[in-house]
Amino acid sequence: MKRAQQRRGSRALVASIAGALAVVLALLGCSPEPVAGWSPAAFSTVPGVELVGVQGAGSNAGVGADSDAAQDLAAPQATDSLTESQQRELGLHTGRLRNDEAGVAARFVYVPGVPAFNERVNQDIRAAIATTGKAYAPRVYAPETGRTERGCVPGSSTWPAADVLSRVETGPAGGAGAAVVCDVFGAYGKLIEVRLRTVTGDATAVTSDQVSVMFVDVTGGQLLQIADRRSVE
Repeated sequence: MKRAQQRRGSRALVASIAGALAVVLALLGCSPEPVAGWSPAAFSTVPGVELVGVQGAGSNAGVGADSDAAQDLAAPQATDSLTESQQRELGLHTGRLRNDEAGVAARFVYVPGVPAFNERVNQDIRAAIATTGKAYAPRVYAPETGRTERGCVPGSSTWPAADVLSRVETGPAGGAGAAVVCDVFGAYGKLIEVRLRTVTGDATAVTSDQVSVMFVDVTGGQLLQIADRRSVE
């Protein structure tokens, strides 16, 4: 009796395995054919970015290279950069710093989740304060026209350096000291382009002008610096 039950159980197991195998083979036979002529979509071109290892690239090509190509980045128009409200819509933290006694003014953004970029912003602000040779402490001022907005200033990365110092939106009191500004030129997939600029001088002369072009990876938390451009007028 027990042997008969064992034989029936074995036959049932074999039948189940055979049935499962038949289903798998049927599914494999019905798998769809590749779509003729299909190919993966190419990555969108990001201005100023060249993939490392691209054939024909020079030894200085790639992220962080201060090459002639990077130096010759086309100056975007003010209408290409994002307004304060658009910056906030992207989730950026917009900020402003002002100290008339120290001669420092800064317009900037922080990118949540990308500490490398936020620390770079802080470094630029600290460096600008150091150039004045004056003590800095937080100050609160009465609201004035042009001094209440926060975040990056559209077009400021391409203004004449003297305008960055003298304009009420960006410059220190009296147009003398150091000004830190930035431009946000929108998002390219997971990347946000930000241009940081520091200008020092006074009403008679500009002593330094530095622009750094950065692409911020908002998903990976990485900072890609494309180029630094420095000039002294």
